[in-house]
Amino acid sequence: MSRLLYLSSSRFPSARAHARQIVEMCAAFAEQGRRVTLAYPDLPARPPVPRSADLFDYCRLPRRFRTLRLPCAGLPEIFGPEPDFVSRWWRLLAHGTAGAWALARVLREPRREPLVVYSREKYGAFLTQRLVRRSNLRLLLEIHDLWRPLTPANRSFLERAHGLVVIHPALRDDLVAEGISPDSILVEPDAIRRVQKPVPREAARKALGLEIDGSLVAYTGHLYPDKGAEVLVRAMAEIPEATALIVGGVEADRERVQAEIRSENVRLIDHVPPARAALYQAAADVLVLPTVPLGDNPTRYTSPLKLAEYRAANRPVVASDVPSLREWLVDGETARLVPAADPAALASAIRGLLADPGECARLARNARAGMEDETWSARARRILEFAARGPGASPTAR
Repeated sequence: MSRLLYLSSSRFPSARAHARQIVEMCAAFAEQGRRVTLAYPDLPARPPVPRSADLFDYCRLPRRFRTLRLPCAGLPEIFGPEPDFVSRWWRLLAHGTAGAWALARVLREPRREPLVVYSREKYGAFLTQRLVRRSNLRLLLEIHDLWRPLTPANRSFLERAHGLVVIHPALRDDLVAEGISPDSILVEPDAIRRVQKPVPREAARKALGLEIDGSLVAYTGHLYPDKGAEVLVRAMAEIPEATALIVGGVEADRERVQAEIRSENVRLIDHVPPARAALYQAAADVLVLPTVPLGDNPTRYTSPLKLAEYRAANRPVVASDVPSLREWLVDGETARLVPAADPAALASAIRGLLADPGECARLARNARAGMEDETWSARARRILEFAARGPGASPTAR
């Protein structure tokens, strides 16, 4: 059994999707027989997650991997989540130092099994890479966006990694255009924990205590401006016969969305743990993904966790017609795609599906097909197989 050290600068547990994805991957790597250690800063959880929350209990995961909390000076608390020039250098130094400390500690342990270092932290992995190479280890880097500009130093860093895992074919294409070998890149979108029998709509509503007799539309996830919750709010003003639940987000974002609500058929629900979010998805008649293109990532690289969850819930999806989502959804076959930031078009698509249960069932069935190969465990298996092939192999992109 080989070991895997996952380096992260995130807080755990966390309401943020990236932290959840990391935890799911650690559990999946462990399920594939690896001895996994997740190393991260010793910082308290932030609302809406309780400060005392246990990582494994919050995520409802078995304790299959070890956690290693890294001491820090508390400076991330001072600088906040959006670093300025000074704090960006702090993050670079802190992530690299913490990563090197975690790596040195793991290397001192008596078991001398092969060790793979995995990270989606560009800064930490950048400074840890030399120690990784001197220790004859393998470094896998998961990339969710592209350094711009891609400087010679950054390109050299990417080229020296033993493999790059990207979440979207467009990101692979952009890396190849920058001169990175396609043989060193594996495309692996985000996934789900397992494909289970769909929860019946009425059973989900009963479990949630929802007293809603009519049609229900739902969105679950963060409420950042590019997620498009305001577009759904405006669309629901044209569908008074249905109710919309918008589940998730931090307080500041919920206040921003609340200010847009003009009708009584929209309800905001505070952030809930992942398992409860799945119940809200199952309780809905239609699920909505109203992405708004405010930058490169929402329209080019995104692979939303909620999209995989929506498909697994066996509910029809209405989504924005943006390039990144067209990679996973086909209009009229697996979803209804509508122009982004267009409340009228979104309302029309939702109303059309609510009036056609047969079409809802067909779209949901098509979207759910083949998901048995889109689990975190399957993703971890393919990544480990890719890593074992080494540089110069030709991975099969999904």
